[in-house]
Amino acid sequence: MNYDPSARRRFAIGFASAGTMMTILFLVIVNYITGSRYPWFIYPTFAILWWPLSVIFARRYPKAFSVFGSLLIIVFLIITNLTFSPGYLWVLYAVYPVLCWPVILFLGRRAARLPAALAVSCVGICYYLFLNVFYAPGFPWFIFPAYVLLWWPLAAALGKRIKALQFSLAGTFLTILFFIVLNAVTTPQLIWAVFPIFAILWWPLTIYFFVYTKQKIVH
Repeated sequence: MNYDPSARRRFAIGFASAGTMMTILFLVIVNYITGSRYPWFIYPTFAILWWPLSVIFARRYPKAFSVFGSLLIIVFLIITNLTFSPGYLWVLYAVYPVLCWPVILFLGRRAARLPAALAVSCVGICYYLFLNVFYAPGFPWFIFPAYVLLWWPLAAALGKRIKALQFSLAGTFLTILFFIVLNAVTTPQLIWAVFPIFAILWWPLTIYFFVYTKQKIVH
């Protein structure tokens, strides 16, 4: 008996597609028969759709899998948002991190380099700044995702063993700046930022005395 990989693949795709459609139909019928006004079937539907998607794309076409997978997640979040809380489009906050999945795959090794990391991080910061100013003003919450996103180019530029001291100094400066800004915009009458700042200062001190100085002595 000859082994035909293409026939086996077609069988797997057909079985996954048929099984997915039958399961979704079953869930819709059960949701309708029970008379529930709550469309709970969308949650298991979202989960089971990954079955045919993975069979078709995951192994041979990881980039296509990331594109269709991110679109599936976004569509699911949009449906959930419009179904249960149409008055507030919280799905907008999740779009950027979901789209980072295919973007990073298409960038490949360039994603770990400074130009790509800086570009993607700047896009994300501008995106959340736009949402903060035009959609959810009142509090500058964009500083939280901005603080997280800035670690990407920081790690791309200095995240090497030979630059451990520089990385710790830059990371400490970024964290201190974050706590100062957060202190100023939340409770300017109470200066509490000195406590986490004192704690984060131990990072570069530790690197200097137990890594950098030790390497100098060895050399």
